Amino acid sequence: MILVYEYMPDGTLADHLYKKNEKSVLLSWEQRLNICIGVAHGFVAAISQSDTPDIASVKGTRGYMDPHYRETRGLSPKTDGYALGVVLLEVLGGRRQFDPDAPDGQKRLVLRAEKCIRERAPNSIVDLGLRGSLANDG
Repeated sequence: MILVYEYMPDGTLADHLYKKNEKSVLLSWEQRLNICIGVAHGFVAAISQSDTPDIASVKGTRGYMDPHYRETRGLSPKTDGYALGVVLLEVLGGRRQFDPDAPDGQKRLVLRAEKCIRERAPNSIVDLGLRGSLANDG
């Protein structure tokens, strides 16, 4: 397997989300929304083309892998949907899926998001730089 990365003169999405270099700028809500829509379109196309159930082994990064798959090794469209959801949380929150420097209970983004939803405080998952700039219907 080969991964090909396109050269991006102003840096990658990760560079901007995690402010990795001096060119990094805060992405606006509209920019993030457009990124998420583009990712979702690519995701839908990938799912509709993947009708081959014979997979020798699944490779992936632990924080993006569906917990159901980790427990059962059973694949479904939800397996990829979970990974997409983690990426969307990263874009919304401007945080990595795992942050070893975060306080206890906030290291894993998915667990933090679940807690925010349970506590009916979904806005607390939003990137600090965006807070106050989102419309209520956003």
